[in-house]
Amino acid sequence: MTPVPAALALVIAVFQAAGPSPMGEDLIGRRAAHGEADLIRRGFINVDGETAEAAVRTWWSRDEPAACLVVDTRDGRYAAVSAAPVQACIERRKEVGRHEGAPDVRTIRFAPGAASGRETGVLGPSDRARYRIAVRRGQTITIDLSCDAACGFELSAPDSSDVMHRGPAPAGGLRTVAPLTGPYALDVYRRDASGDAPMGFTLQIAVEP
Repeated sequence: MTPVPAALALVIAVFQAAGPSPMGEDLIGRRAAHGEADLIRRGFINVDGETAEAAVRTWWSRDEPAACLVVDTRDGRYAAVSAAPVQACIERRKEVGRHEGAPDVRTIRFAPGAASGRETGVLGPSDRARYRIAVRRGQTITIDLSCDAACGFELSAPDSSDVMHRGPAPAGGLRTVAPLTGPYALDVYRRDASGDAPMGFTLQIAVEP
C-alpha cells in the first residue's frame, strides 16, 4: 500500500474531525427536506418564512448556543445558507405573534418516522391555540378538529396573506396541497365565545410526502 503523505494525512484528519458545519453552510445544494431535517438535528427550529424573488426564504433559530440562520430554497434545494443576527430571529418570532399579547406559538413536530400527530388543549372564551408546522411545497396537509363546543381553525400559508381555510373542520377533515415551502400558521379558536366554560379540543394533523 502506498503511504499517504504526512501533509495530506493531516488535512484528511482535520476534515474528518470537523464534521458537518454547525451553521449549515455544508447544506447548500441539498434537497430541502434533508436540509430541514439536519437543521432540526442541530437544534434549530423554523420561526418564519416568506417568498423572496425566485426563492422561498425561511428563518431558523437556535437557543443554545444562540444562532439565527436565513435559508433560501430554489427548485427544491438549499441555494444559500447565511448567518443573521440573533435579534433578527427574535424579531421574526415577535412578528409571528401578529399583535401584542398574542398567545405563544407551538411548533408541531412529529415523532421520528411519523407523518402525523395529535395536539390537545383547552380554550377560554377569547383564547386561541396557535401552532406552526413546516411543510414543503407539493406536500398534502390533512387537518381534522373536534371540540367540546363550536370551534374552528384557520390555516395560513407562509406569506401570511393567503388564508387557506377559516371555519369549522369539513366532514372528514380538510385535505389540501401546500402551495409554498415554509412554516404554515394554524390557529384553533372558539366560534361561540359567549360561554364561560372552558372548551377542550383535539387536533389531528398529517403531512404526506
